[in-house]
Amino acid sequence: MKKLGFIVDKVLWNLKPAMLIEAAIKSGEGQLTNTGALSVSTGTFTGRSPKDRFIVKDEITKNSVWWGPINNAISPIDFDHIYDR
Repeated sequence: MKKLGFIVDKVLWNLKPAMLIEAAIKSGEGQLTNTGALSVSTGTFTGRSPKDRFIVKDEITKNSVWWGPINNAISPIDFDHIYDR
């Protein structure tokens, strides 16, 4: 985590749903709704910028995705380059 710039004492990953819910509630990051669902607040910024969404444009997606300002194309080669970083 240090390589990525995160300085933390404890990291939780691959938790089962019940453990994730418990951790979120204990840390004050979430609460249960009246239906039992976990609710969390993402703060002021609730979602991704539409300009940050990219889909690999290949034989499968080229005619099945509505390309435009929200669904931006990225080539398989560029995707692999970013993924391998």
